[in-house]
Amino acid sequence: FQLADNALQAELELAPKPKPEENKVRTGDLGFIYQGELYITGRLKELIVINGKNIYPLDIEALVKNTAAKGPVPSISTAQVLSFSVLRDNTERLVLLQEITPLQARGFDYEATFRDYQNSITEQLGITLEVVVWVKTASIGKTSSGKPQRTLCKTQFQRGTLKEVFRIDRHNNAITPKESQDF
Repeated sequence: FQLADNALQAELELAPKPKPEENKVRTGDLGFIYQGELYITGRLKELIVINGKNIYPLDIEALVKNTAAKGPVPSISTAQVLSFSVLRDNTERLVLLQEITPLQARGFDYEATFRDYQNSITEQLGITLEVVVWVKTASIGKTSSGKPQRTLCKTQFQRGTLKEVFRIDRHNNAITPKESQDF
């Protein structure tokens, strides 16, 4: 493996090509080499770029969980969190999904939690949180190895097919979907 434009490349050993540069394929993994060891830090297609800043989704998610742990419902900090960006008005916007149980949802202050998340993200990362969608538990898709399926969740968000409990955006527009009434 070697680094190329911050993404990893792997040498193809089967059927070598006449030109050495043709024997490489981009893996899509991001990483670095430190003291001779290779560290994978994420996937190129999952990297969030907002206002010229490259941010790993895991950094946003860890920050949100840490912020949630200090809030009025600390148990929400153990819930699955997922972040990605979407293009709106020719600008990448940060979207956050968080699973919530019926018990956690009782009396949950979504607006205050949104503000807490927004403040933490702005202070720590220098970007703006556009929208948070709280979804039913176990509705964030995972791969067979347990990794969150960001692309699937992003597509569901864009199509409006998430199992939403509550949604709020930075303009304080709150939406409680009809299906969440049975939550």
